[in-house]
Amino acid sequence: MHKVVTPEIRKLMIKAKRNGKQVMDIAEMFDVSRKTVWKWYKRVSKKGWPNYRDRSKRPHTIHKKITPLAEEAILLLRDSFNWGTQRIEICLQSPPPYIQSLLETVLGKPWKPVMLSRQSINNILKYTFNLNLVLF
Repeated sequence: MHKVVTPEIRKLMIKAKRNGKQVMDIAEMFDVSRKTVWKWYKRVSKKGWPNYRDRSKRPHTIHKKITPLAEEAILLLRDSFNWGTQRIEICLQSPPPYIQSLLETVLGKPWKPVMLSRQSINNILKYTFNLNLVLF
């Protein structure tokens, strides 16, 4: 069972700990684990000023895995050779010389191997297919 610990309860737990109460007694008093008491005690002590709010669960950075160049290469291979996701995945990782030459010529940049899952490739193909349906 998961007990919700509000900021007010956290303040009371920390106050009790600072007043010399044992962690085990505080945990029993507020019906939480000792780990929870220690977590909030360390978190509040570590900060410059006490912060009893939850931390954000959102990631600090969101990386876009597929570059525009890789996206163009996926579409080029699909349109030129009518390949499926497995063959496109293999050619993005280690293209044969004639494919690498084609990619570099059409895209206008030296080709660097790209590691993408078949699911990611399929998502690009689906997105552009749906986009083409809307446009035409």
